[in-house]
Amino acid sequence: MSQIVVDKEKGVEAFEEYMKLAFPYLEATRRKEKNDFIDLLKREAARGPMRVTEVHTKPTVSSRIKRRVVQRNDKIDPNKNDALYGKIGNVVPLK
Repeated sequence: MSQIVVDKEKGVEAFEEYMKLAFPYLEATRRKEKNDFIDLLKREAARGPMRVTEVHTKPTVSSRIKRRVVQRNDKIDPNKNDALYGKIGNVVPLK
C-alpha cells in the first residue's frame, strides 16, 4: 500500500539513501568491482587481436572397424560370380 502513495522519483531516492545508510561498504565494493573489471578489459585488449587457431589438424585415433570395412571392400570383386552374390543378385550395390 505504501508503494501506491509514494512518488516514483522520491521513492527511488529514499531507497538509495537507505541503502547507503544500511550498507555503507556497498558503494566501495561496487567501485572496486568496476575498477577490477576495467583492469581486466585493459589486460585483454593489450594482448592484441583475438585469433582462432585449429587445435587438431588430423584425427588422432583411427577406427579399426572402418579400416576393416575399407580393406574388405577393396578385396570384394563385384564381377565375381560366387554363390553369395548369386543369391543376393544385383539388388544391393557393392560400390
